[in-house]
Amino acid sequence: MRSSACRVEFALFLQSHPLPAEETFEEIAADEKLWEEQFAATSDEKLAALVASVEAEIEAGQTLPMFDERGKFH
Repeated sequence: MRSSACRVEFALFLQSHPLPAEETFEEIAADEKLWEEQFAATSDEKLAALVASVEAEIEAGQTLPMFDERGKFH
């Protein structure tokens, strides 16, 4: 259930924050290509460590929600 709520919050965020006029789809595609290359080059061990550290911060209450109950960005 939490995952679904996060997706809804993110979708509401995207609806309320359209792409900046100065950013073209070509620039976005190039940025995504670079991100995919960097992600593919990252070892599973490093990604697992990152996930574990994020989960630990969430569990310890060291994070804040990005959105309020109506999907508005804080």
